[in-house]
Formats: sequence, C-alpha cells, structure tokens
Amino acid sequence: MKRLALALALLFSATAARANDYRITMWLRIYWDNPNSVSDFNTNNQGVAHEVNPMWVYFTTHTGANGQVVDLTDVHESQDVPTLSGAALVPTVKNHNDQTNPYTDSQYLGFIFRSEADMNDHADKIAAMVNNNGWAGIDLDYEGGLTGVSDTDIPKWRDNFTSLVRRIKSRLPNKIVSVCVYRRRSLAGDTDARNALLYDYKALTASGAADYIKIMMYNDLDIGELVNDSAMETALTFADGQVVDHKKIMVALPWYAGNTDTEDEGSSEPNATGLGRSTSDEQTFTSPYNGVQIDAQALQHKILVVLRKHDVGGFSFYEPGEELVGVWDVIRGRLGKEGGVAVAGTSTGSGGCAGNGIVSTWTPPTSATSVQYNWFETQYTATTGTAILPNWVASGSTASPSLPRAFNTLRVSGLSGSKVFELEADPVRNGCP
Repeated sequence: MKRLALALALLFSATAARANDYRITMWLRIYWDNPNSVSDFNTNNQGVAHEVNPMWVYFTTHTGANGQVVDLTDVHESQDVPTLSGAALVPTVKNHNDQTNPYTDSQYLGFIFRSEADMNDHADKIAAMVNNNGWAGIDLDYEGGLTGVSDTDIPKWRDNFTSLVRRIKSRLPNKIVSVCVYRRRSLAGDTDARNALLYDYKALTASGAADYIKIMMYNDLDIGELVNDSAMETALTFADGQVVDHKKIMVALPWYAGNTDTEDEGSSEPNATGLGRSTSDEQTFTSPYNGVQIDAQALQHKILVVLRKHDVGGFSFYEPGEELVGVWDVIRGRLGKEGGVAVAGTSTGSGGCAGNGIVSTWTPPTSATSVQYNWFETQYTATTGTAILPNWVASGSTASPSLPRAFNTLRVSGLSGSKVFELEADPVRNGCP
C-alpha cells in the first residue's frame, strides 16, 4: 500500500514519496429521503471526498416470459446532484428502499439469479445506465439477499452474486464497480447476520470482480454493536486474510444515530447532541433511550483502531446530513500539507547484510498527540518498489525486538489537531534473509 503526504481525506498521511492513497467515499440520500444530505455535503466537502455515491437507482420490474424481470429506475432530480469538487460520481443502485415494495430484497435477487439470461440482462442494464449517463462507475448495495433462502441454497446464491458482479465489471472495465457488504467475522458466518453469507470477500475482490468492497461496520444483526471495537477488529482481521489486495478493503462507518431500544435508525439531533459520552465506549451516550452516535472523538478513535493494526484502502461514510458537529474536521485534511516524515533503516550488520535491528526516526506534524508506532511485515518487491500485503506485527516502540526477519514497514499514526495523520517509512529488511 502506498501512503504519504495524504490526508486520508480523512487522514493526513505523509511518507517517503507517496500520497493520497486512502480513498474517501460518501453515500448521499436523495432530497425526499433526507433534504439535508446533498446540501450538507456541498457545504462541507471542499475536496475531501474522492468519490460520492448518491442513492439514485432502485429496482422495479416488468412481467416477462418467465416471470418478473428486474428493471432499473433513476429517481434523482436536480436537487439531488452534488457539487463534486473533484470527486468521482459513482451512484448507488439498491435492491431495497424505505417505500412499500411488491417484492422482498431476496425476491428481487432471485429474479436476477433465475437464469444466465437474466443475469446478463441485469448486467447489461447497469452498464448501459452508467455509460449513457457518463458516470464514473456504479456502487452496488444489494442487501437482505438470503432472507427466505434455504441453508442448502446459500452457496449457490453466493456464487451467483459473485458471478453477477463479475459480469457487471466485464461490461465496465474502465469504470468503478464497488460492492457494499455486511460485516463478516468468519467463513461460517455464525457470529454475524445470516445475510452476510451472500458476500464472498475473496471472490468479490479477485481480479475481474469488484474494484473494492465497502464493509459496513454498522450491521443489521444488532444495532447495539454499532461499530463495536472488538467486532470491527475481528471483521477486519477476517478481511485481511480473505482479500489479497488490501487496497480493495474499504471500512464503512456511520454518521447517523441509532435507537437501540427499537433497533431503528434515529435522528442525530434528539438522540445524542449535547449528551455525555461514556469513556468506556466512545459511542454510547446517556439518552432518554439507549442511543449510539459517531461524533468527532469517536470517529478519530475508530479510524486509529483501523490504521494501527490493519491495512486498508480507505473509508466510506453514511452519511452527510446526519453527522454531529466536528466530524468533518476529522477528515478535512486531504489537500492540506502538514510537516512530517518517518524514516526507518537497518542497524549495522556484518558480512554485507542488514543487522537484526531496525532504527527509526520521525518528525511529527504540529502538535501531534495520541502518537503510536506500528510495524507491519511486508512482502517487498525491490524491482517495482511496492509493498504487498502489509500485516501488523507490533506496536508501541520505534525499534521492536519482536519484529520478524523480513521486510518491515513503520507507520506512525496519531492526531494533529482534530485530524488523524499517518506517516509511513519505506520498507526495510530486518536481519539476513
């Protein structure tokens, strides 16, 4: 993964010679669903987002020779068009919405999975809509796909879903194809929502499939686990092991409030604004009901939890118009420049090979706080100068004695004011091969 001099739009990252590697994406709802979503994005974005995903496209059907055939309807109006400020326009297509539908989420997918012809028809319609409108790509938000599906049929539906994504990507080879997925913590899926088993992380991120998956850390199993640290870390560890190219892992975090008494999404204003936070869980507030909400401090915390032990491609947020004051400041630094550099090198060895220790120095951004040193083992290709599959091995010390004999990368993370920063040194080899 390349990272340097970035502000992950969310993060400022400065490393040796790499920049703007953390991708920042944002979902927006249309005006009739949330009149503040697009306007709030337009006011606050200011070049932060790399990609914007307005929820414009929904399923409809018509009757064909073999039953219902899924069609696509673009419902957006002029007030639903965001000011991009350099962001790629990648609208979201959903198999579900808040309105009364004649069919369930899984029934819609069943119509598509019915035959090769139906899957090709759906892929053709997606590609035509993207190309005809000149969009940069499509974001697939197909949820609830296994409701009512028998356990024995789950592998087949999972394979069908992956096949559908591959068909769409084959028709849009030069466009973005992203896929929203439920959080998973195991192949068995016994710790998460049953519907999460629709998503094969490894297959969905293989060559010829999705450009990246957006792992929704808010889940439909228990809103009380809204981005719970432990659940999130376990899910990211699972993703690290499944996804070969870690830049295809996007961590999706919510900006909305939730009422855990009813397990319904709630309004951010009456639920959390001005209420106290428990220090043991930065998203739990004293409230007339049990509420959860991401605020600026919680967002800083969640991003650092990810960066300090996991290698990811970026972050996705749902959604502007639901956030508390200060959240945007955490992610606003993408285009800014803050002084900072991290350098690592091997200690003096003998016989012409590197020593067994690694020494490092770093110059922090202004007023850096919450600083932590994180070491990642990498498979380093010297001919191309790229680090592949960084995996966390140690944190805390600038020269860790527990580092393996391998190429290792130092990443220093923390806060600079409200912003999260990360500094990365080039990979260095620890010990002789």
